Amino acid sequence: MAKSLALTYQPGKRAMLKYKVWKTADCVLGGIYHKKGTRSLDFLLLGLYDGEGLLHYVGRARIPTGGEAMGGILEQLAGEGGFTGRRPGSKDRWSGAERDYVPLRPLIVAEVSTELVSADFMRHGARVLRIRQDKNPDDCSIDQIR
Repeated sequence: MAKSLALTYQPGKRAMLKYKVWKTADCVLGGIYHKKGTRSLDFLLLGLYDGEGLLHYVGRARIPTGGEAMGGILEQLAGEGGFTGRRPGSKDRWSGAERDYVPLRPLIVAEVSTELVSADFMRHGARVLRIRQDKNPDDCSIDQIR
């Protein structure tokens, strides 16, 4: 929260400002979740490499607006590769249902932003800012979020 030192609390008024610090990271697309019972894309699963070359699941991002066209490209990368370190696929904390992820060959890099990173994991859903065609996936280190 940010306010003038002389300002007192004013109930019902927007007198103070709230600032959030967002981090950005270049992440490898290591998998996808489909919407339940469909082949429609739901989430991009993000990964970063550790010092041993293992690709760890670090969070997920919603498909960006207009990103449905990515489905065809991503489906061509599906089936092999994916995460070699920590993997997604635990029970959904709200419904208790298991989610299976579709692994992708780690060839695409996306720049994402997130507001909270804890224990090498993006605690809230990340936002895709852009696809990084100029970045090699092997250069996406977990050190970016430490």
